[in-house]
Amino acid sequence: MKFFRTHFSYWFLIIALHVSSCQDARQVQPVSVLQLSVVRVGTVTLDLNDFSKNKSAPNNKPLVATFSAPLDLATVPPNIKLQSKNTGLFVDVTLSFLDSDKSISIAPSQSLKSQEEYQLIIGDQLKGAGKEIFPGFTVSFTTIPGSISISSLKINAEDVLTQTRITDIPVADTQIELIFSSPLSASTITTDNIRIFDGNKSIATTLSLSDDN
Repeated sequence: MKFFRTHFSYWFLIIALHVSSCQDARQVQPVSVLQLSVVRVGTVTLDLNDFSKNKSAPNNKPLVATFSAPLDLATVPPNIKLQSKNTGLFVDVTLSFLDSDKSISIAPSQSLKSQEEYQLIIGDQLKGAGKEIFPGFTVSFTTIPGSISISSLKINAEDVLTQTRITDIPVADTQIELIFSSPLSASTITTDNIRIFDGNKSIATTLSLSDDN
């Protein structure tokens, strides 16, 4: 009888240890980490290490962020923000999903401002569909410079954009007025950039910029 009690106690101890070890194994299972693989703006791939290289992002294309695993879609909207670093304002965006939910398309509601710095903020509450966690990440980029066009061109108050050719312009005291689609940088209003020629000869001019540039 003593042997039975000892033998029974021995097996009971083994079973208890086995159950305990199973519980410990379940408790210490490692949690997978979601990796951000790439971020693109249109066809431009952003550098996720050196943000100073992100200087030529288009201002009229969606951003696409791609991760290492499918996402828990419910955690995406509150953890994706696009912000102007110049003003601090957040940009309204529309989110959609690609690549079997591994990629997020982030489309601004309107074109971003030209030559302005923005940052994509991905919060640390983003989760993977398999309960993977994400540590959070922010990447910044600058949009490309904008382009300007001539809206109006007048010579002595006469609009010449609507005419094929004008004649009888006086040589002296001629005034030429150019209006552009966007304000100009005063430092670029020079005779190197704006010149008038008589044949092959450059004519001396005086340049001035309006108060609103």
